[in-house]
Amino acid sequence: MTTGQPRVAILTASGKNPRTFCGSEFYFKKLIGEISRRGGLCYVLTPEGMKDRYAEGFSFFAEKHQWRIIKAPLPDVVYNRIPTRTAEQKAEECLKKLKEKQIILCNPSFFNKWEVWNALSDVPLLRPFLPITSFIESEEDLKEWTARLGKIYIKPVHQCKGKGIMKVTMLSKHAVLAETIEAPPFQTTIEEVWEKISGTPVIVQQSIDSDLINGRKYDLRILGVFNGTSHVLAGTGVRVAKKQNLTTHVPAGGEIVPFRLIENRVDQNQLHFLTETAGKALSERYGLIGEFSIDAGLDQNGNLYIYEINSKPMKFDEPEIERARISQLSRLFLHLAETRSF
Repeated sequence: MTTGQPRVAILTASGKNPRTFCGSEFYFKKLIGEISRRGGLCYVLTPEGMKDRYAEGFSFFAEKHQWRIIKAPLPDVVYNRIPTRTAEQKAEECLKKLKEKQIILCNPSFFNKWEVWNALSDVPLLRPFLPITSFIESEEDLKEWTARLGKIYIKPVHQCKGKGIMKVTMLSKHAVLAETIEAPPFQTTIEEVWEKISGTPVIVQQSIDSDLINGRKYDLRILGVFNGTSHVLAGTGVRVAKKQNLTTHVPAGGEIVPFRLIENRVDQNQLHFLTETAGKALSERYGLIGEFSIDAGLDQNGNLYIYEINSKPMKFDEPEIERARISQLSRLFLHLAETRSF
């Protein structure tokens, strides 16, 4: 290893054992291998491994099929893959040190759903793609929005992967139908719903009557990657919910289907436009966004909506999307590293 190489670190949290790390070893291996193939140095870094003049990181040696702890030069670029908000808060000192040393940080933090909605709604051309959304602070707010929209989603602003989502449908002045990932629809009241969510920052979002595949709702998972100039569409996956299920997330029972099944229903130009325009808005709000994913969907009239945007996309199960992701991120990180060295 020479200090002349462009250097990229994948930042994650330590494992239960300080000599291990969290995250997808498979994904990290692929990224390390591709960056190495392109002439760069890449290693996994935990906050504890960030020293003043060097880093203690984990590198994968493919010829021996093993991870080893290495002493490496400080990185030029850091790719933030810290897996939880709690771990990210604990890494505050490390993130501060990166800033002081003017090390480029891709994806500075997790997103806040309400901040994201505001960033996007500040762009007039994006407003038609946004469901009606509001931050709620009281039981009265919840009553008002449920009555106004009839059917809403309640989403914690700091959660992802469908966690904590509740769907509420107005039945009468005093009764609503509520549904969560954990529980099938049950009748309750707004007062009881508020009691359940009170104390957690949440937004309410208009429920869109989704387009269907064989009677089941589906979402689009759009991956955007920064190419040094703008954010480009790297791939689009499709996730179908179980019949009558609340979410299409695969860990919650969603199913992966080929994009070709709904390709003729989607305006590809809109997907490219959303990726580029949302990426620009998010970078202006949060800093350099190397990649992000959009959860989007069509209504029954073919109108496209953005439901959520994720700052740390999960692995895409479509091999062609994951290959494009690795390739494009590798090029981006090396480009940024080389730019920093001048």
